[in-house]
Amino acid sequence: RCRSGLPFGICAETNCVGGCECVPSGRRLDTTIGYRYMNLKESLWINERLTTLNTSTPSTFDLTDSFGTKNEFHGAEFGLVWEAYRGRWTLELLSRVSVGNNRRSVAIDGETISRTQGVEFTDPGGLLALDSNMGRYSQDKFVAIPEIGANVGFHLSPNCRILLGYSALYWDKIARPGDQIDLRVNTDLLPPALDNIGPELPTFSLKESSFWAQGVNLGLDFQW
Repeated sequence: RCRSGLPFGICAETNCVGGCECVPSGRRLDTTIGYRYMNLKESLWINERLTTLNTSTPSTFDLTDSFGTKNEFHGAEFGLVWEAYRGRWTLELLSRVSVGNNRRSVAIDGETISRTQGVEFTDPGGLLALDSNMGRYSQDKFVAIPEIGANVGFHLSPNCRILLGYSALYWDKIARPGDQIDLRVNTDLLPPALDNIGPELPTFSLKESSFWAQGVNLGLDFQW
């Protein structure tokens, strides 16, 4: 007769090994539902120092441009989790999708510090961040965020196992700082700006991008 050689687990089906030991095995499929919050915050800073070629009136200019973005997601999460187990080993495959609102926020700022004969002046605006595009902007967008993953587990006891796995997530329609830069610059707007000469360039128009996240995880799962 088969007898269980394992100190835990009562499974729906068993496979006899060598006619004397039973190795518990089985499969199950679960559905999940929950809430997901995600936050992605990035910033890009550009610093320059310029010096005039006029030696009679030496001057230096320190220019700073900053572009910052924040994406904040709130939504519902739906998923499927398939698990197979044999003896102490388990294999878990998961697929999830989160749907909800993503609030994209962009902050653009600039500053120029001029030094001439020991006198220092500070003006708003740098080179790529000028009065024409500086400010804070926000926009909401409905998005879907898919995720896939796989975990291999090993039971240390009947209700405790260690896990090693991989997961990948794709976040579309987000704002990233580098995409918000407009390289079209009207030099008349460089500080100190001239009065109403030429087009208002650079301009701001929120541009969408995407974000891939991949990772390896190591964990401990305890069930009771």
